Amino acid sequence: GTILSPSVFVPVLEKFGRIGDLDRFIWESVCSWLGRRKAGGRPCVPISINVSRVDIYSMNVPEYILSLTAKYSLDVKDIKIEITESAYAEDSGVADVEVRRLREMGFTVMMDDFGSGYSSLNMLKRLSLDVIKLDAQFIRISGEERDKGINILESIVGMTKQIGLPIIVEGVETREQMHFLTELGCGYMQGYYFAPPMPEDDFSSLIDDPSRIDKDGIFFRNTGQFRVAEFFDESVFSDAMINNILGATAIYRRSGDNIDIIRYNEEFFKLVGITPQQMAERRWSMQRFLVRDDLPKIYSALDYAKDHPEVGAAGTVRAIRPNGAIVSFAIKLYYMRTGDGSDDYFCSARDVSELQVLDNGLPGAYFRCSLEDGFPFVFISENFKDLTGYSEDDLNELFDGKLINMVHPAERTRLSESRSSASSSVRPYRIKVKSGGYIWIAEQGSVTDHFGVPCRQSVAIDVTDVMVIRNQMRLLSKYLTDSIMILRRRPSGFEYEVAVHGLGARLGEDGAAFTSMMNDGSFFDMIRFGSRDEGEQERMRRFAESVEGTDAKFTAHLKDGRTVHFTVRSYKVKDERSADERSTAEYIVVLHSPDD
Repeated sequence: GTILSPSVFVPVLEKFGRIGDLDRFIWESVCSWLGRRKAGGRPCVPISINVSRVDIYSMNVPEYILSLTAKYSLDVKDIKIEITESAYAEDSGVADVEVRRLREMGFTVMMDDFGSGYSSLNMLKRLSLDVIKLDAQFIRISGEERDKGINILESIVGMTKQIGLPIIVEGVETREQMHFLTELGCGYMQGYYFAPPMPEDDFSSLIDDPSRIDKDGIFFRNTGQFRVAEFFDESVFSDAMINNILGATAIYRRSGDNIDIIRYNEEFFKLVGITPQQMAERRWSMQRFLVRDDLPKIYSALDYAKDHPEVGAAGTVRAIRPNGAIVSFAIKLYYMRTGDGSDDYFCSARDVSELQVLDNGLPGAYFRCSLEDGFPFVFISENFKDLTGYSEDDLNELFDGKLINMVHPAERTRLSESRSSASSSVRPYRIKVKSGGYIWIAEQGSVTDHFGVPCRQSVAIDVTDVMVIRNQMRLLSKYLTDSIMILRRRPSGFEYEVAVHGLGARLGEDGAAFTSMMNDGSFFDMIRFGSRDEGEQERMRRFAESVEGTDAKFTAHLKDGRTVHFTVRSYKVKDERSADERSTAEYIVVLHSPDD
């Protein structure tokens, strides 16, 4: 009942010649599991099984695996074969024959752990394979060896592109590794960064969601990437072309806390937007012209870029122009070299001042979602992160990167229907926040395809307090047996606003009708208060004044001949603000009927 690492039990089984028994047990377990899912009509994905050198030399692997697919009613495409690199090491030709037979039967064959010990170009030339699985050990080393490891990795990836073999990089553990490999052109990866090994039930739940399954399979993608050397070929690119391709770029030199711009191109000069004389002055100790609060950010980015040369660093900093204007730049930094007590960095930059307004400056939380199922997030602003408390990583990990999974379950259907329409506003709904529970948000937005994919861009405002009050008023309206009215002063005169009409059942009038009765004078006629000669405005005001702070008794004579007795009390609204700022409410009037 104890979970053991393979590094513990595999050497023992190998020592006593029992590793083949374990492999056959695993192969049959996998085929049995896939067979049960297929029989039950549940989603399936191809499962990879491992074949070792011992298996190849001790049994007829192709026939055995084919018999298992027949036994459990599987297709050969349901099983992929991973053969460890060491199995190919002996140049006896046995592994080559077995691989050829497996592929002829229709199985996908992958070389596992390529680069872990025996790899050679001759081996790849000799073998007929579908996929290479490369260990990410080359980017997990540190110090001086890291640069060598990265160079080796780049060479291997380049080599597989030359021979047209798809490559999967194993052992990816961090976001930085994932980004680096993506930029290198690696389209397929596996490792703890995406998901750890998991029990059967957890994996079943994972693939029960069809949106998580890619049915296209693994194939070679020739990206046609540029080689860096091509940029220095004068017969291919001119200086003007390179400047336009690279955009605004510069080389920074850092010595301690001092940062100089030692070289820059024309696009960088245009981006900064100052005169040549000002540029000449600001090149040296350029940190003097950044917003002081942003200095720790750029120093931290420079440190990170030096420690992670394979991915560099990115961030946003604000600069102060000579006229006092503040402009925001998104920068990417890559460490180049160290010499004479200073470090050089390559920097690319772009003006994101307007984007910063969307990110931080709007009176609300700006975000964009595609119109696909579940409304996957395309962009979230800093204000949205502040509103919910979640980072982008949190949203991806906890909610699969989809808005619908943040929404209260009771409101998901309504939200799906309303957000898919062209409506500019959506009725308030609840979303989960990191501090616990849900908040109510009001969303205003529109559908657009200006960002490369049809999406809805929206601004959300926290209306939790308003919704709490609204729900409280709804409960009061439903259960309170009193009526509560507010006498307001309007530019055109006084006006009663009925907040709660608990006496509606007794009077046979709804809230809207009772509001009309209060404002057209018919209520005062019904309780025989004052006369029409003194005017409705006067009766409204005097009625509230006459019952202030005391329980006054009235009898209402209804049209159907019934009489209803009331006790009425009013409360003067105290507001110490100026006349321009204060509320228009003058009195709150409460009607209570003791006839129950």
